[in-house]
Amino acid sequence: MNRIFFLSAFLLTCTRLFGQTSYSGFIGRYPIELVTDIYSDGDARAIYAYSNYDEPMVINGELKQGVLTLNEKESMGQLKAILTFENFDKESDRLEGVWKDLKDDRQLPIHLTKNFDIDYGNDIEWTGREIILPVSLRNHYFKLVVSKEKNSFSARVTGLTILEKKTDKLLQEFDVSCRLLGLDNISIDDYNFDGVDDFSVFEQSYAGPNTSSFTSFMTLRPIVILKAVSAACPWNLTPRQRLFLSKTNREVDQR
Repeated sequence: MNRIFFLSAFLLTCTRLFGQTSYSGFIGRYPIELVTDIYSDGDARAIYAYSNYDEPMVINGELKQGVLTLNEKESMGQLKAILTFENFDKESDRLEGVWKDLKDDRQLPIHLTKNFDIDYGNDIEWTGREIILPVSLRNHYFKLVVSKEKNSFSARVTGLTILEKKTDKLLQEFDVSCRLLGLDNISIDDYNFDGVDDFSVFEQSYAGPNTSSFTSFMTLRPIVILKAVSAACPWNLTPRQRLFLSKTNREVDQR
């Protein structure tokens, strides 16, 4: 058992260089929130959102020779802007850079302050750190609540909050216990086939292709939460199960 634990910890540290880091600050005069996730090969994943709109955007890029470059794309996949951070230092409490619009070459300064790191190690302990996620619904966005217990190498997801876009009003929160999957713990899809997007929370992977997840059906009333295990996707239902879940969802809407 100990060999398995240390092998898992070794593989984690070999692939992820820094872990997730949360920043907040400004692009020009516009307040933003940024989360980065950087790997040992220089691959960089990041999410940022303007605080006045709370619409998360994925801005992947790379860390090369001390320069962190993140690419902002339009909905059709065309490159829109580049965020560049010279002399990137993960240990620094401040992050300075430039946002450049590729259409008109307009540039805005970036001034960010580190909020926290999602760090790893047996001797580290902390609770309740929230990170934004790359997916959202039309009027709502999500934050993971992450905590780290002492004598446990990795952090875990201990909660999920649903907030209203533009107002940041807390609409609902859940207590969960899930493995932290980088920036990809949440998936969006119409899992119960009612024409309304739902969300699924990754819980744990097992030997082989199986994964476990909590799937929540969004309604105007209390949310229906079910747990699923499937080999190919987070939700795999028979026609009879689909009919039952659609009926359940309608009943919740009518309460």
